[in-house]
Parts: sequence; C-alpha cells; structure tokens
Amino acid sequence: MVKLSETELKALIQGGETNTVELKVAAPRATEMAERLCGMANAQGGVVIIGVKDSTHESVGVPDKRIGETLDVVLRAVRQMIKPELVLDPSEPEIYTVEGKKLVVATVKPSHGPVYQAHGIYWVRRGTHTVSLSLGKVQMNVTTGQQLSSQWSVTQSCQPVSRLLLNPTALKRRKSSMKPTRGNMVIVPDGQ
Repeated sequence: MVKLSETELKALIQGGETNTVELKVAAPRATEMAERLCGMANAQGGVVIIGVKDSTHESVGVPDKRIGETLDVVLRAVRQMIKPELVLDPSEPEIYTVEGKKLVVATVKPSHGPVYQAHGIYWVRRGTHTVSLSLGKVQMNVTTGQQLSSQWSVTQSCQPVSRLLLNPTALKRRKSSMKPTRGNMVIVPDGQ
C-alpha cells in the first residue's frame, strides 16, 4: 500500500468511523485489537487509527512514551492472537504526524483466502461494528452449502469454528441433516 498523505489521513479521520475505518483514542487491549483487525480482514479491509477521539474526530495523538506500547499491542494481536497470522499492509503499523500529533495507523487488506479468527471466534465488520459470526449461522451454512455472506462460502479443510467441527467426508452425507460430526473446516472466498 502507498503511504497515506496527511490530507488523506485527515479526510479519513473527519469522515469518522465507517465499515473500513476504526478510530481509537488509545490502544485497546490486544484481544480487542485482534477482533477489530479480524473483522476488517474478513470484510472489506480498512484502517485502525489510534490517537483520535471517535466522538469528535479530534486528533489527540499518542504520547511518545506510549508509541512503543501501542505498536506492541497491534503486533501482538496480528502475530499471536489472530489465526492464521494476519499480515498488515505494510507489515507493521505506521506512525504519522498530523498537526503535530503522532498517530499510529494499522492497515488491513481484505482477505481473499481463509477467514481470520481471534480466540476461536470468526469476526466480521458490519457498518461501524465488529460482530462475531454465530455458531448457528456458520453451522447452517456449512451443512447446506449456502453462502455465509456475499463474499464467503464454506468448504471443508482444517480450521476449527468455535466448538463446531465437521468431517469433510461426512459433510457430503449429512448436508441436510444439520448434525455435524467431528472433523475440521475452513471458510474460504468463493472461487478459491
């Protein structure tokens, strides 16, 4: 990805939170950061901008003494808490200076491969919220072969979905029974 200009970054901030923009005044816990990044990757991609008040879109900046901790939270989320490991674009969060305030920006590309999960839960960005994919919705779509959303469909492979596990050979026999068996699965985009 090409580095954002100060004008482009200001425009994203002034536009407020959207399905592709998350504003944080300070770095949240790494678990929450992992959920946000997963949700964006599983949807349209996006940016998390740290150092901005969400309610007023005011850049307050990340204090110099907190820059290292903020970078660590983002990197811990993508390298240790998200499965499979999520790669940012660029591979590490960037530090921007806007009106004399330092902001930390993590950019996520949309996934065109496996669906990402944090702490065993698949997350997706819906509007300005990051929501989990319910076990019932995943189970229904797996057993019927229907699409999970407009971008994803379900096939069998090797990633657990919460506590639901499906055996690929049993899946064909049980598509209409809604009775999953032990095994594994992964969710991948259509056409993959």
